[in-house]
Amino acid sequence: MQEVNIESGVQLFSRIQTESAHALDGIYPKLFPDGGPFGNQVVEVVFSKETDPTDWFADVIAKAVLPSSLHPEFKQSQVIFFNTEAQLNIFKLIKFMEKKLRQCSQKTAVVEQAMSRLVLLNCYTADQLEITFYNLENIIRHLDSPSLVILDNSLSQYWTRRFESSKPMLSFKRHSIQIVNELFEKVKGLNVVLMFGRSGDYQSRSAHIDYTIQIAREKLATVTDWGRNRKFKADIDLEFH
Repeated sequence: MQEVNIESGVQLFSRIQTESAHALDGIYPKLFPDGGPFGNQVVEVVFSKETDPTDWFADVIAKAVLPSSLHPEFKQSQVIFFNTEAQLNIFKLIKFMEKKLRQCSQKTAVVEQAMSRLVLLNCYTADQLEITFYNLENIIRHLDSPSLVILDNSLSQYWTRRFESSKPMLSFKRHSIQIVNELFEKVKGLNVVLMFGRSGDYQSRSAHIDYTIQIAREKLATVTDWGRNRKFKADIDLEFH
């Protein structure tokens, strides 16, 4: 008689946690040659004045939500996107998906299903952003396969807060670090990757950042792997306009 192995509750929880932590492993092999990014890691993406952040966000979301059966870099997972400055262009996102599905005979159905894995959080005021941060853990726990939380700009609501507050305002750098730290505190331990964008006008680094990716117009990225203390250049295949 064949022996049947039944997972205990602890084993099941451990397996799900491991699978969740590795959900994005291999999404960008050139940027993460040693594997990853893995759950609970933080990725900072720095854009030059010549680059369009919507290209990057569209590409990474497309790869994260498209069916894993169609390509090794597609991850069929759920993405939460904080849309604070209308950085996400839905039409561009669909365009990126369709471009990646040239050989797919059911392109429309695949794109529709993939789009259902995107949770778009529009936060156009400081209050909206603060409330959504507060509810983020609950949002993540109600998803089946969350892998990635993206904040389009770590300087979100800087000027709004500056004009509304009677207290001395933080610098761009300190504000950015504070926002990232607040967001990290909400997602740490939930096995999702935290990614945020910012401009290259200033230097900053939160203690929680694992990777910094600086994107140039000429389809070239400079990656700093802080954990391994190394920096290298890598080609990226994005459509800059």
